[in-house]
Amino acid sequence: MTVGAALPVSAAADNVQPRTSVDQEWSFYISDTTTWQNAGSERPKENDTSIYFYWRDGTYSGSLALRVLGTSASGGSAVDCGTSTPGVAHTYTVPRKGQYSIVNYVYENGYRYARIQCRGKGAKGDTFGAWSPDSVGSYTVLR
Repeated sequence: MTVGAALPVSAAADNVQPRTSVDQEWSFYISDTTTWQNAGSERPKENDTSIYFYWRDGTYSGSLALRVLGTSASGGSAVDCGTSTPGVAHTYTVPRKGQYSIVNYVYENGYRYARIQCRGKGAKGDTFGAWSPDSVGSYTVLR
């Protein structure tokens, strides 16, 4: 009796997505251009893909400054991972609401948790969206 055909291992593995590709909601109020705010909490990073960042809505109308930080353990000291050299400060500009792929070096630099922080670059207002440390889609790339 035949129950069903077995899939080749490679066919099944192609459909596997990292657990960390699930979006986490974030929201905050932007009151100045100097205070970095966490966009959600740090999350495990499972591979070297870009970070997915979705600026969904809000009353804030300026652009956002964004930085990517890596940590070795949950709650650990954060290190800037926007370049291939850990600790070198790098700021991305998110020009407007939308979906973005953020090139980063968290995983390549040996860190296994990612965190993103934002601050305003102009006006005041609330803003919200979602992010995930391991992107599975194609979006506007920020470097």
